[in-house]
Amino acid sequence: MMTETIAAALRLALTLALLYGLHSVADHWVQTHTDAVTKGQTDNDGHATRAGLAALTRHVATHTLTLAVVLALIAWRFPLDWSPAAMSAGLAVNAASHAWADHRPNLRRLAVALGKRSYYDMPGGAGSYALDQAWHLGWRVISALIISA
Repeated sequence: MMTETIAAALRLALTLALLYGLHSVADHWVQTHTDAVTKGQTDNDGHATRAGLAALTRHVATHTLTLAVVLALIAWRFPLDWSPAAMSAGLAVNAASHAWADHRPNLRRLAVALGKRSYYDMPGGAGSYALDQAWHLGWRVISALIISA
C-alpha cells in the first residue's frame, strides 16, 4: 500500500514538473508574437474581437498541442500509467482555464474583484504578467492531479 502511495505521489510530482516546464516553452517559445499581442484584443464593450479570438484560439491550440505531444512521448517512454481519458481531461481543463485567463478582461475583472487592481495595472505589465502566470500555475496543479489520478 505504501509503495502505491509513493508511486502515485511521484507520478503527480513528475506530471506537475512536466506541465510546469512545458507551459513555459509553449507560452514563451511556441506562441507567436502576433498571437501574444493580439489574443487579448477587445472592442469597446470588452468583447473579444474576431482577430483577438482567432489569436487566442491559435495560442490555446498550440499550447495544448505542445503539452499533449510531449506528455504522450513521456508516457510512451516511461510506464507512468496515465490513462488517455485522464490526460485528455487534464489537458482540457488546462486549455479552458488558459483561454479564460488569456482573454485579458476576464483576468483583470478577477484582479479588480479581489482588490488587486493597482497590482494588475502596474506600469510595464509586471503585475498582470505575474497574476497571469500564477493563475496558470494554479490550474496546472489541478490539471496534474487529473492527469496523474
